[in-house]
Amino acid sequence: MLMGELELRYGEQHLRQVYQAKLKLRRQKVGESLQGFEADVKRLCHLAYPGAPIDFLDRWAAQTFIDGIRDVEVQRVLRLASFDKSREALVRALEVEAAYQVSESGYPRVGGAELIVEQSTTGGGGKSNAIKEILKRLERLEETGRPGRRSAGPCFRCGRHGHLKRQCTVRLPDQRQPGKLNSANVMDRPGRKHSNADALSRRPCGDCKHCEKIDENEVTSRRTTMVPSDDWTSESCSTIQQRDPNVGPILEWKERGNERPSWEMISDKSPELKTLWSQWDSLSIENGLLKRIWESADGKSKTMQLVVPKVQVPNILREIHGGVSGAHFGIDKMLKKVRERFYWVYYHEDVERWCKECDRCAASKGPKTRSR
Repeated sequence: MLMGELELRYGEQHLRQVYQAKLKLRRQKVGESLQGFEADVKRLCHLAYPGAPIDFLDRWAAQTFIDGIRDVEVQRVLRLASFDKSREALVRALEVEAAYQVSESGYPRVGGAELIVEQSTTGGGGKSNAIKEILKRLERLEETGRPGRRSAGPCFRCGRHGHLKRQCTVRLPDQRQPGKLNSANVMDRPGRKHSNADALSRRPCGDCKHCEKIDENEVTSRRTTMVPSDDWTSESCSTIQQRDPNVGPILEWKERGNERPSWEMISDKSPELKTLWSQWDSLSIENGLLKRIWESADGKSKTMQLVVPKVQVPNILREIHGGVSGAHFGIDKMLKKVRERFYWVYYHEDVERWCKECDRCAASKGPKTRSR
């Protein structure tokens, strides 16, 4: 009976169908190397079919590895051959990938600038159409940007075309002397990676009157500094923590010593106090205030969070959500801003309820449409 319970808790015999489903749906992730993908496929094969022969597992892993490769060209080459082991398919895939990288490294040079084309994941046409489009644009720039000629492109600030023929100029380097231009990269990327593409395509004008008016009407933004009220000084916060029925006992025990009280002392206390008691090692006293040490997921940074009593929670949420530094953010951004400085038990539920009950947010969103 004991062995059966241990097998049910820690064993993997009852997870065969789960591993089989994972193996069937396994595909190479974005940024995942071929070596890591092949090793994970082999691991899933052994977990999904633990009693199968070795040659069967190798062939199954090889086929799954080929079907899950993201690069269509590499996958097409591997499908033309048969592999008995996934290791052989991995070696062949690395060779094909290296061959494609070497063949694509011989990019042309236009006017002393390096032309590198990155294939877009959206739209059709492939690399050949992208290269043709870039070459056409460079030819048009060369015609309008030779020394002695002026460009009629729009100003990057005012956006006007007609009156900028005498101000905006674009000069391309002499192709007979490419050394005068430093190496630059021209890359074709999807639109989602260039939110400022319109501003990048416009060139500044020299002495445009419209731009001078914009300079006169520019608004200088200043950083808002908040002066804490009397309720948020160190002495007042320490007093409020001492008076709180949940934070006060923890603060008192921490000041006495670093030894956590026994469970018998807090067994009849509130759930909030028990939660703080369970995080005893993460609590510390700094300048007379009880704080919580919050460590990031990667373990590289630590943040000191002030343990907030229950009476101060509405003031914090009101200031963060709709105060001077708040902008009526959503639940996720509110949680991020709260975690940067404060902590209290059940703060997730309080933040979510506060965002949902905000009158201003509800009025701006409008009523929800309900389907019949």
